Amino acid sequence: MRGTSNAPLILGILGSVLMIPTLLCAMACGALVDSFGGTGGSMEGLAFLFFAPPIITGIIGGVKGKTNPNLSFILLLCSALLAFIGWAFTMFTSLYALAPMILFLIGAILAKTQKKEND
Repeated sequence: MRGTSNAPLILGILGSVLMIPTLLCAMACGALVDSFGGTGGSMEGLAFLFFAPPIITGIIGGVKGKTNPNLSFILLLCSALLAFIGWAFTMFTSLYALAPMILFLIGAILAKTQKKEND
């Protein structure tokens, strides 16, 4: 079964693009903490670990929206969960993490509920 809607593609890519400023800001803050002695670990690497996966899974989930709607649903839902974790990582202050979470969630719902056609 193929999906008929472009909405998961658009929302997945848009959510991923909106996650990029959060990634860059978190990495800059992590580098700043590391430059002042930090915690002994790499805060920059930790920020990358939290904010890069939703960007990747959001793009892949969006692209799979037409060819495999069920996989798209799973990937966009995972992206929303990872964006939520990233939003919690910023102490619920970053709108650049909240907006992608909402877009990924809407994209996942639309990927699951879209009209489907036979191959």
